Amino acid sequence: MDYILLKDFIAYYSLPTVIIAIIVGGINFIIYKFADKKIPKTVKNFIPFILSVIIYFAFDAIFIEKALRLKTDTFYAGILCGSLSLIITSAVKKISSGKNLPFSAVALLVESLLESYFSGNALVDAVKVVEGVLNNQTDDLETHVGEALKNLEGTKISEEEIVKLSYTIVKAVSALKKQ
Repeated sequence: MDYILLKDFIAYYSLPTVIIAIIVGGINFIIYKFADKKIPKTVKNFIPFILSVIIYFAFDAIFIEKALRLKTDTFYAGILCGSLSLIITSAVKKISSGKNLPFSAVALLVESLLESYFSGNALVDAVKVVEGVLNNQTDDLETHVGEALKNLEGTKISEEEIVKLSYTIVKAVSALKKQ
């Protein structure tokens, strides 16, 4: 998905996935609004994915399977919903602040995951570097993304956080691209 057009977005990802992503985005927004300072940065990036897996599991159990069955597809769909939720909330933030939207959904997703660690021009530069790595590398993406984050000027992210962050970025982006 390279261009954000609502009709194509819904057609590409299915209406239930988009609705769950919007619900998770709303819950995520409320959590960040009231508990932003209390939540560690590394945990903050996992919240949308955890919420999405839980909500998608409930949706699957109620409407599709009509039973409590834990499937691998549920986790994949939850990660996809979490990725979409971050893209939607990032787009809403940009639109409400009057900033231009990038045409790349991957850029919005990466920006949303990196905004806890970078701000201003450093965030823009970090997004460009990570997006470049994701577009140009094919193997061992987590290592390449981690190295790119380490080498950014002014990076004050611990080694442990870089590992978690690069893992999250790669899994979220790959869920988007698999769809």
